[in-house]
Amino acid sequence: MIKKISNAEKMDEIMQNESRFVVSRNVKFYRKKRRLTQFQLALKIGKTVEMVCQIENNVAGTKLATLDAIANALDIETYMLFLNRDRPSLENISPELLELIFDLEEETPEFISALREFIHQCRKK
Repeated sequence: MIKKISNAEKMDEIMQNESRFVVSRNVKFYRKKRRLTQFQLALKIGKTVEMVCQIENNVAGTKLATLDAIANALDIETYMLFLNRDRPSLENISPELLELIFDLEEETPEFISALREFIHQCRKK
């Protein structure tokens, strides 16, 4: 008998695959940023080079405890392994600009458009 997969199960699988892809890319990115080889990272976390390679190449997932160890070895917070670096991040925005963004959240589209035009005119000068 063939098991029918629900839409929710399909979405869960897609999300897990995307998360694993993001994690694998970030492990490799931060390892290279720290100028570590796969062998050096494996030594630091007590795992095999093959496991590090599989994680980085999205061949195998891993337990959260291993991701904690990897993050610790790379001197980053574990959550950073799950961040999609291709999406804009609020980390690089100054507090003053963030405050302004939150202040403008309630404004009308017309006000935002007028403000955009004002800024454009100021930049020309």
